[in-house]
Amino acid sequence: MKLRKTKIMGKQMNRNNNTIKIRKWKHLNEKERYVIEVLFKTGHKAKQIAKFLNRDRRTIDREIKRATVIKVIENPYISRNPQVSDYIEKISYSAKKGQQRADKMKLLKGRDLKIGKDKKLLRYLENCIADNKFSPDAAIGQIKQPGLHFPVMICTKTVYNMIDRGDFSGLTNKDLPVKRNKLKRKHKKTNKVAKNNIKGRQY
Repeated sequence: MKLRKTKIMGKQMNRNNNTIKIRKWKHLNEKERYVIEVLFKTGHKAKQIAKFLNRDRRTIDREIKRATVIKVIENPYISRNPQVSDYIEKISYSAKKGQQRADKMKLLKGRDLKIGKDKKLLRYLENCIADNKFSPDAAIGQIKQPGLHFPVMICTKTVYNMIDRGDFSGLTNKDLPVKRNKLKRKHKKTNKVAKNNIKGRQY
């Protein structure tokens, strides 16, 4: 399949544009994501898009999978066959979805790195929960005591999430004194009145 001549950002997509060295270990930016969206929409494969952006093919493959959008559209082909659906699924790549996911992951990664750098806090939480059998909530209460100071402050939910992810080297869910239970939704009881009672009621 030959590369289509698609103009993007003043750059024509052909083999002459593939002279730049492939960029590795660098995240895609928003502009590149919109280029992917246009090229994918015009029928170009991941390999072709990778060459155009001077990226590794696997990077483009992963990006397309992460931000794939499936839309149900009307089938443009009319058929008398009853087994042929009037609607079909159209697979496309959304640059907006890809960028939103990247921004979210960057934010979460930044928080994790911030917590991970405070080794003293991690060791203290491991000692409280694994050795002294404190609950995560009680351990958080301990770090707020006078005389203790940690650069990073976290909440109980964050501790549970870190344990679930395996962020602690010496602390797992098995070390928790009481495992976390999801809150059950309470249903309000309503007293049903029998129809006979309503009919016999005097007003």
